[in-house]
Amino acid sequence: MKPTENPNIFDFATSELSQDAFICYMLNFDAPAKLFLEKCNITGEKIVNIKRQYSANTPKCKGHIDILVETEKHYLIIEDKTGTNEHGNQIQRYCDALLKDSSSDKNKPIHACYVKTDYLSEQEKNDLKEKHPISFICLKDLLDCCVTQQFKDNSIAKQWYEHFVKNYNFMQEELTKELSYKTQNDKRIYLDRLTTKIKKETDNLYKDAWWFLASGADKTPHIELCWPERKKVTNHWGQPAFYVMPENKEKPLRLVVKYHFYDAEKGGSRIKTPYSDVDKEKLEEIRKNLPQPEGWKVKNVKKKDLLMLIEKEVKEEDLINTLKAEKKNIEKIFAAIEAIN
Repeated sequence: MKPTENPNIFDFATSELSQDAFICYMLNFDAPAKLFLEKCNITGEKIVNIKRQYSANTPKCKGHIDILVETEKHYLIIEDKTGTNEHGNQIQRYCDALLKDSSSDKNKPIHACYVKTDYLSEQEKNDLKEKHPISFICLKDLLDCCVTQQFKDNSIAKQWYEHFVKNYNFMQEELTKELSYKTQNDKRIYLDRLTTKIKKETDNLYKDAWWFLASGADKTPHIELCWPERKKVTNHWGQPAFYVMPENKEKPLRLVVKYHFYDAEKGGSRIKTPYSDVDKEKLEEIRKNLPQPEGWKVKNVKKKDLLMLIEKEVKEEDLINTLKAEKKNIEKIFAAIEAIN
């Protein structure tokens, strides 16, 4: 970055720790603190204590609470993110640890708040809401806090606002533009939109849908689907799974049923298991008995993942209708694999 006459400290202080520090600073001012608490469903209370990187006074607390706010009647755990997601069930662990903290007031309910200044996907919000009651603070909420009457003329608040309003405007453009599907951010937005569309428009034929974007140019993003009679697949080895796979904008989407020929519980490994060790009789039996509805093609990938695919290409505009129409065929494919497995 070239030197400038009016440098902005937040062009350089871009880490989550820097963001933690700014939020703690902001919460020392009554007007932005009041608005922030209201967005977290805490009203009519003042902050009595703010602790940063707080470690609960219990031997089993792993990690630190980014920001612990104590009001007159509540505790507020703030998990602060820039571009990463929650991991290791952080918020629930911190709530549990605070309940056991010998120095905490057991009469005060605990609220949780998830702050994120990067793109906050619907999938991320839904995953967190399934685990515990939680409030979400996005970049627009923090910008609102910065322009409260008491805080808007503060020099640090001005710099933070000037830095992040550019990010916010960029994100709004990203969310409304035609996606190129060439950047990771484009792919995240696209996958989140498509997953939300599938969940809303397939008439509850599929119980759930969730997307995954692996790093690496050779990794195809995928959306995994399951239906009410099936549990979410957590270990794909030794059982079938169903995906929508958008490779790129120039190619059709692929509906894919994937099945690995080895089982992790029996010591199988996608790295160490050579193809010669695969039960070839089982493979041939599956191939012989596998239904192959119109438009579906069977592929056997020997070298990489020791898996078999049966797939069907579909245009994006036809995806929802195709998912509805192919539901019974997909169930038949699963049943044929599991009958032999």
